[in-house]
Order: sequence, then C-alpha cells, then structure tokens
Amino acid sequence: MKALIFFSLLVYASVTVSADCDTGAMTNCYVGFFKNYGFSEKQFPPSYEDFTTKLATVAGGSRDAINTVCKYYSSLYKCLDSKSDCITYKNMADALDGADNGTAADYVAEFFSEQYTCSDGLEGYKQLFDCKPDIDSCKSTGSDCDSRLSLYNCLDNVIKSKCNTDAAVYMCKDNVLTAKYTSACTNLPDCDSLSSGYSNTPAIMIMSLFILIKSVSSLFFC
Repeated sequence: MKALIFFSLLVYASVTVSADCDTGAMTNCYVGFFKNYGFSEKQFPPSYEDFTTKLATVAGGSRDAINTVCKYYSSLYKCLDSKSDCITYKNMADALDGADNGTAADYVAEFFSEQYTCSDGLEGYKQLFDCKPDIDSCKSTGSDCDSRLSLYNCLDNVIKSKCNTDAAVYMCKDNVLTAKYTSACTNLPDCDSLSSGYSNTPAIMIMSLFILIKSVSSLFFC
C-alpha cells in the first residue's frame, strides 16, 4: 500500500520487538503506527472502523497516495524487527490492550494485507485505483461464505469488463488474505485462474470498496 509523497511526520518508538514476541514492545510500535494516522495515545487502540476511515482518507487522494500508507507500514515493520512471526491473534490482542477477537483478527489481516499491497501487489493496486469501476450493483446479501463468494463473483464481472488482469489478481489475492485471517471460510478464490481468463472471484474497489470487503470479511471471524 511508492515516487514518494509524505503528508505527516513518522512517529515511532526506537524499540523493536525481539524474537520472543515482546507484546509490550509491539504495543509501542502500534502506538507510533496509529499516531501517523492522527490517533493519540489516549485513543489507543482505535476501533478498526475508525482506523479504516483514516486509512481511506490517506490513501484515497491519488494513485500515489498509497506510498504514504506503505511508508507507515514500512516503519511499523521495522519497529517490529522486520519480522511477521509475532503477528498472531493472541499477540495482537495483547498488544492492543486486550482487544476482542474480531478486532485482533482485523488488525492481523490489515498487517498482512498492507504487506502484500506494499510489495508484490503495489502495481496491481495502482491499476485498480486508476480503473475506478462502478460497483454500485454489487451488494452483500448475507454473512455466510456463499454470500461472500456471490459478492466476489459480482465484483469480478465488473472488473473484468472495466479493468485488467493485474488489477483483478491484486484484489483477489488481497481478498484471500483478508478471508484467511478473518473468516472460517475454506472455499477461497483461485486467483491464478484470473490470469488464464477465467475467474470465480472478485477484484475491485479503490479504498471505499477495500473497506467494504474487509467489513464483510470481519463478519465471518470466529
């Protein structure tokens, strides 16, 4: 979630999380991460809904605004000692002052989503941003796994007609990551099939749809 445009000062604790997963140090890293989005220590941790609202504001201005999101993510990752092993539900809940399971899952998914978006998925994200497909006709019909796939199918049809394969693959893989960490669904999309011209999954959004998908996904966490 890079030409670099930075709108606010990065504020990070110098401490890094050691191999034994010091959740206290992890807390300090996330305090700094949230400060970049305008949340004070008194607001720690922000609800995931409040965070994604700020995220959309930062990332939604232009295709290159995602570079700012990626700068914030990179600083968080370095603060965590450049390791992903400690990003688990329990550690996240502890680091976020005893957050509930749903909130912990949302932030775990967000970590890995930004990791993908800011690396292999960056170009696909920018192409998706440029595409701006009309997704008003795609509605979530329920909170079960079949409804999720139905929504994905609708979104896929939109992006296939308006966007390109790279954008479709990006959103598919990001959705799979979100589903992996926030749901019990096992019938996940086959993103590789998009490259061969067939798809049974989704693919679109800009930041507003990005948040919609994550909100729908959170309903499946158990």
